Amino acid sequence: MNINHKQKELIDEIFNKVIKKYPEIKFLNLSKNPDDIEHIWINVLTPMDEEKEIELRHFSSELEVDIFDNYGYKISIMTEYPNLIYT
Repeated sequence: MNINHKQKELIDEIFNKVIKKYPEIKFLNLSKNPDDIEHIWINVLTPMDEEKEIELRHFSSELEVDIFDNYGYKISIMTEYPNLIYT
């Protein structure tokens, strides 16, 4: 995946702020939104209960909006719960 220097800086910034508040998360990888190749996803493992994950999503969404408003880049934290079972 090609990202420029500013995108890398912003990815590091948002991830570092989120991991500081939620140290239990683990970085998985970066990917592009399949529906919008300009939208970068920071995929993270979130071994936490649903309420805390919702709190994390709210916290990260505010950072994501600030980045978009200030720089025009779409960067999002995408959570993955390791023990989720689909039925």
